[in-house]
Order: sequence, then structure tokens, then C-alpha cells
Amino acid sequence: MASIPDDITIIILSNLPVKSLLRFKCVSKSWFSWISDPKFELSNAQRQQRGAISLLYNKDIPSFLFMTENIVLKDLIYPFNKIVPDVKVGRRFTLGCNLLGSCHGLLLINVEQHIFLWNPTIGFCNKVLELDDLTREGNIGVGGLCFDDSMNEYKALLFIYSTIDDTKKYVIVASLKDKKWRKLEFSHYIPSVRSGVALNGRLHFIQVRRKHDLGHYLDKNYYIRPELKCIDFWAWKGIPPFGELIYFDSISEKFHKFPVPLGLIVGLGVLNECLCVACLRSGGMEILVMKEYGKVESWTSTYVIKNFEINPYFGYAESLFMTEDGEELVIKVSRDQVVAYNLKDDSVRQILVRTPTVCISSITYVPSLISPQGYNWRAKQRTN
Repeated sequence: MASIPDDITIIILSNLPVKSLLRFKCVSKSWFSWISDPKFELSNAQRQQRGAISLLYNKDIPSFLFMTENIVLKDLIYPFNKIVPDVKVGRRFTLGCNLLGSCHGLLLINVEQHIFLWNPTIGFCNKVLELDDLTREGNIGVGGLCFDDSMNEYKALLFIYSTIDDTKKYVIVASLKDKKWRKLEFSHYIPSVRSGVALNGRLHFIQVRRKHDLGHYLDKNYYIRPELKCIDFWAWKGIPPFGELIYFDSISEKFHKFPVPLGLIVGLGVLNECLCVACLRSGGMEILVMKEYGKVESWTSTYVIKNFEINPYFGYAESLFMTEDGEELVIKVSRDQVVAYNLKDDSVRQILVRTPTVCISSITYVPSLISPQGYNWRAKQRTN
């Protein structure tokens, strides 16, 4: 029997699940070398089925769940105490433990002042940054993790704001290599920024409408009213009528506006490796996909969710992933719940729900083999 050419073997391997590849490293030295190559790891991550990671706070005790592409929930081992033994969750410093971003199967997570890079699929976890004086002036609103391919490095982005001092609202960025936080120019209202979706070397954010801008003028079913009335109202109040999309360029480290479809945007995500948004319409919530990145004319309607159980009233609805069979869309609705919407019968089933004792935070996650080296935090860097 003729042997398969190496280049064909590599292509076949790059389409396999991560768990299979971890086993196949033992087949031969060649396979081990191919699978361990950073370019192969990145290529494989881009072919994996998306799932989600959820952080649960149960009576101030954090835990993590992995939600597979078939909506199977799996407990993850909490790894951070092994790396920094003195970590104690619950002090006031940074509001405990937060999911800050996800990129290439890597999670950016802070526990108090410590920031970790974690790949739960392969057990890789390193401390890579620390929060400093720039971050102690306020709360972390939202964050993100992105990859700068021009420098071959990951960067962390944080939105900081104070609920007491209105002047302390700013954005900071740090390379995981040089570990120096820098302030960036940002002209938008920081507390209304949501998401932090990494795609094509950029971080994408949505600026949602603020409740005190519109709240007592519109009823809870405002999005079933004709859109024109809402547009007229916003124009009268001098408020931009549609939610804005903003992206952060990891190379230039600048923010830019992103072309958006017509409508009130309340959610942002990635489906089939394309940027997607949720827009409120007169007949429900429409999911649109940008089939050609950066081209406004390529926004294409894929689904209209008419079930009013998914009502992001002055909140947001983020598409986390599509199930493997393509029948259900998993959506994070504000900070209250994660639901599965059935595309065939318009039904909704709850997966995770916030309670008086349990808080929920969820983010899209792609299993990967990636374990970047050279980012480890060293104590001496505190004084650099």
C-alpha cells in the first residue's frame, strides 16, 4: 500500500479534534513535530467547533464550566491557586475573578491583581500580567485578548471606569511580552461597551443604548413597535439611533468604527468564522452574518428569532455558538442567562440561569493545542 504524502497527512490532521491530536503525538516523531508546530496549532484552532466557557459565582466561590458544541456541561479544574498560592478570591481589589477575553483557545482571566493565560483543553496556565495603579482607579468594565501577527504576540485590552469619579474612564493595553500597561485614546462612553470578540487580529465591541437615555419612554416590548417611531425618538433626543460597532486594531493599537447593518444592534458574536450581530426588528430579533469581512453590503440575514422569551430589554444578546447539528443557537442574554434557541420550532430552553446566589459570565471558546511560550510573569517585573 502506497504511503500518504506528508502534506496530505498534515491537512488531514489539521481537521481533527484536539483530543485526538493529543493522542496522535505518540504515533511517531514526525507526527509529534507536525502537531507541535505553532502554525499547525493555529490552523487547527481555526477549524475547531466553537463552544463556551462559563464562570459561575456561587456564594462568592468561583468555578468554571465548559459547554461543548452539543451543549454538554463539563466541570473544569480551577487552576490558579497552584500558580499563585496566595490568591484568595473575594477581596475588593478587582472584584474577584473575571473572564476578560478569549482568542485561539486561550482565555484571559484575572483573579484579584493577577492575570492568567489559560488553555483548559490542554491544561496550560501561566500568570502573564498584573493589574497596577492604572487599574486600581476603577472597575474593569470589559476586556479582550487579541493576537498581533505582525509582532507574533498576544495583547490584553481593558476598559476601566469609576462609578464615583466620572473623569476616570479610560482604556489600557499591554503586550503579554513587554507587560507594560499603556493608556489609549477612546472617545466613546465606556460603561456602555459590551463584548470583546476576537476575529481577524481585531477586537470587536458593541456600544449598547443606555437605559437612562431611553428607559421611561419605551415599554418593555419596545422592539415590537415600528422602528420608525424609535428612530424619530432618538433623533429628537440627539442620541445615535443605532448601536455602534467599534474595533481595536492590534497592530496600530487604535479604535475605529465598523460598518453595521441598519437596525438597533444589541449583540455581537462569531458564527461560522464570520462576524454576526443581533438586531431588534419590528418582528423580533434578527441574526445577521457578515460574509465578507469589512464589507457592509455583505451583511446577510440568517435567522429571525420571534420567541419573546429572548428579550434583551436594554441589555444585549450575544450569539455564543451554533450546535454541531445546526439545530440550536446558544445565546447569552445580558448577564442573566444562557439559553438554546431551536431554529426549527422557535422554542427556547434555559441552560444556565442567574439566581440570587449564583452569578454567571460566559464567553465563546474554541478548543486548541496552543500554549504560547515566553509570556511568564516574573516577580522582578513589578519594578520595571
